[in-house]
Amino acid sequence: MLHLVFTHNQAQQVLEFIKASDAVVFLENSTLRLNNKAPFSKALTPWVNQVKFYVLAPDIQLRGIDSQALPPHIDIIDYAEFVALTQQHDVTKTWS
Repeated sequence: MLHLVFTHNQAQQVLEFIKASDAVVFLENSTLRLNNKAPFSKALTPWVNQVKFYVLAPDIQLRGIDSQALPPHIDIIDYAEFVALTQQHDVTKTWS
């Protein structure tokens, strides 16, 4: 399943529902929780070998988030890669 997380409030909740082999894309304001020193980023650690985490590059750029401040297990993607992810997953869940 592909999870699209739009708000920082929903970012924590998605962790209760993800399963191995899922993918999570952080978009819009959910990107604000991804600082590698923040508690939320540490909450992702148990999942890094089972779930793929992504963030949309234009969203972190718009919010002034330095890519170096992101945890190393979050891949930065562009719009083309985002579209490819939606095509690779049969089911998409939107968290907004």
